[in-house]
Amino acid sequence: MSCANGTFIITIGRSTTEMSPPSERSRSGLLPLALATLALVIATPLLSTSSTAEIPHENYDLVGSDIDLVIAMLNTSIRASEESLRALYEQDVEAAQTQINAAASLVDPAAAIIDEIEDVAASHDHLSLLIPPFSVLNDEMQYFLELEGRMLEIKNEIIAIATETEISDPDAIAVIDSIREINSVLSDMNGTIDDMLVWAERINSLTVADAHPFVPNELIELIERLRDLTTSMHEDIAELIEEGIPWQDDRLVLLLWVEDSELFLGETLRGGGYLLENGTFISGNDVNITINGFAVTTAVTNEEGAFSFSFMIPLNTSWVGSHEVYATARVSATAVTSDILLITVSFVPTKMVLRVSNSTISPSESLIVEALLLCESDEPLPGFECVLNVDGNESEFLTDEDGSSRWTYDGMDLGMGTHAFRAVFLGVLPYAPCESGEMMVTVDVPTYLTLNLFSDRLRASYSLVGDGTLMADASPPLAEQRITLSIDGVVVMNVSTNADGKFAFSIDIADIAAGTHTLTARFTAPDLYWRGSEDSKRFSIITPTYSDYPFFPWIPGWDVGGGFGEQIPYLFFGEYAYFTWLFIILVIGMVIKTLQVRKRRPLMEVSAEGVLAEGEAPSALVPWRKATRPRDQIPVWYVSPNEKIIWYYHNLVAYLKADSRIGIRDNMTHWEVATLMESLGYPVGDVSRIALLYEKAQYSGSDSSEDEVRQMNSSSDSIRSSGGVRPAV
Repeated sequence: MSCANGTFIITIGRSTTEMSPPSERSRSGLLPLALATLALVIATPLLSTSSTAEIPHENYDLVGSDIDLVIAMLNTSIRASEESLRALYEQDVEAAQTQINAAASLVDPAAAIIDEIEDVAASHDHLSLLIPPFSVLNDEMQYFLELEGRMLEIKNEIIAIATETEISDPDAIAVIDSIREINSVLSDMNGTIDDMLVWAERINSLTVADAHPFVPNELIELIERLRDLTTSMHEDIAELIEEGIPWQDDRLVLLLWVEDSELFLGETLRGGGYLLENGTFISGNDVNITINGFAVTTAVTNEEGAFSFSFMIPLNTSWVGSHEVYATARVSATAVTSDILLITVSFVPTKMVLRVSNSTISPSESLIVEALLLCESDEPLPGFECVLNVDGNESEFLTDEDGSSRWTYDGMDLGMGTHAFRAVFLGVLPYAPCESGEMMVTVDVPTYLTLNLFSDRLRASYSLVGDGTLMADASPPLAEQRITLSIDGVVVMNVSTNADGKFAFSIDIADIAAGTHTLTARFTAPDLYWRGSEDSKRFSIITPTYSDYPFFPWIPGWDVGGGFGEQIPYLFFGEYAYFTWLFIILVIGMVIKTLQVRKRRPLMEVSAEGVLAEGEAPSALVPWRKATRPRDQIPVWYVSPNEKIIWYYHNLVAYLKADSRIGIRDNMTHWEVATLMESLGYPVGDVSRIALLYEKAQYSGSDSSEDEVRQMNSSSDSIRSSGGVRPAV
């Protein structure tokens, strides 16, 4: 960080923190303030020496309180950072993570408030420069925590090995690998400490209107203290390695490892190892790498006793197979040999993919054949010679840059019949040979079979009758060809086509169960010239059934045979007997109604003066006339279903009072009106329905539906047309 004329220019270590432009942040002044206040409440236990002094600013009257809040939040973040540094020193990973999170949680709300200050005051005196040092310091502490956690894991791994009575070679390699990782982690930890010091110093040097609001604090002292932690951890692990690990005394150990034990011709064998004597790593010593008893390369141990090597497997078929790999060395006058490792060398696997555009074509169609050569990783192999075999005839081809090759064949050129295609790669070092599977392609003339049924619903006593046609592609109808007919997969008949390619059939279905079945007509080509075809139709077999009607039982055993008499029972008990009984009931009802009307007609005759003739019934029993006045139309301004139902109800009541002269009082409830109407002979169901619908629309507060409006209209019309009974005078 450099400072010129009071302006900070900040560059962040591992990453650059960029503040979002004000337009991307919330413009509400209350939201950031609320978030910041909440964060301060959460972090209250961390407050110790937060600055509360007013920071001078050119627009302090407008934004002074917000500036003080930002400073307080960032000071609280410093307190949390101090606590996290103490926890890091104590190797309390969980507590350190909690405090780092607390420190980081205050930075974003503070940044939001700073943006609001810029919006309100149109100037913030470089307040946006306050945020990056805090953000980066939190990131650095988080990274240091991760490094410290890994150091503790390595230490525990070494402690677990140290508990063994004798160390094995794999455990020895694991310990040595841990030593190498420890050095790398320690280097990162010390570098992170240096970065944290830079940002802590920048926090201390930050100013707001010439004031230093973030000092004094203990950030620098606590960060410096972490160096003692790294030194202590290194010493503890080094002591474990030197004294805790059960190294073999008076023993010269040569450890060997390889990256991969399965290789292909032309690949490189890579590996390494360590040379130890009495638990001490030996540097500057030659190590010979031997395969099958022959030294193939030499390596030299470094200052940590480690060595590495690489050896390319020759492109020679003699190397295909298993090999013994081991290392030898001589320390002073003593020779030492590592354990033997087995490696396997093989050809690079390849595969040939053969594709055809269609397995069946006609003589007028074309066939596209494509061969694709791939290695074991599915990468194409371009520029390799291969062989295409078509019906035993071989032709060489070269794969293109995509590892493929493509051909087009005309059906007529291939000829009628079935043809076999196969692609072969003979193999070139280091690639193994391969070949595709055999692809079969048939060239023939398509045929088209159509099937037709005269009826797809028939009784078991009938026959299944139909016809069909067999045609070929661009040729006359196929005559004298056999067509196989099957029902539900069972062959029932063979028929032949005539000169027009037509065929007909009649199949006895007496032995076939009732239900739905499938008839299939199939043409099986007698030779490879024609292509087979088929067509299917579904049909149903029905039987006379006697339905269990509630008004007339079926009489078992009733069967009238012969001619028309056989059909008579079905009129009353068969599949369509329902309509017969409906007709009979309708006729009976009409007769009864006619008799009732004829019987009641004298009671309805009224004299011209309105006085009942002698022998007439009391006026209370005389049905009232039906409405003659046209019904009112619902006003267009009633839109909702509730409004429409209420209108229908009041319109009906007005009609009953005016046209039917029913004494309905204005203070009567809808249920009292309903009781009165039922007593006068109006339909009970319609009366109850209009009362319920009116109650829902007027009093329930719930919404009615258009279907309920239609019910109200229908019931109202029913009441109008029924007339009821005229009230007694």
